[in-house]
Amino acid sequence: MRNLLALVPKRVQTATAAWVRTIFAQPDPASARDQLRKVARVLAAKLPRVSELLCSAEGEILTYMAVLDQPLAEAALDEHDQTSESGDRAADRSRWHLPERPSSVAVGWSGA
Repeated sequence: MRNLLALVPKRVQTATAAWVRTIFAQPDPASARDQLRKVARVLAAKLPRVSELLCSAEGEILTYMAVLDQPLAEAALDEHDQTSESGDRAADRSRWHLPERPSSVAVGWSGA
């Protein structure tokens, strides 16, 4: 993100960052890919270098979605539960785009 914002004039950095954050707010990989392409199209007219960077880094940008589909996200949420002061597990799961699971299910690391 820093490299991207380095290509943007200071006066539009906040707006550009907001557009890019919409990519990461999508609930699934297909939506994130569509949003990335939409953001690239919107920014292409005024910020062509930013648009090119987004398009060329699509695979890297969308890698985070693979992590959300893995047990690692569950483990991170469990760790967050232990340290969170809010105690609002449902809100945390929603924010991280994870479905609610029964409280009796334990997630842990297995194997090596």
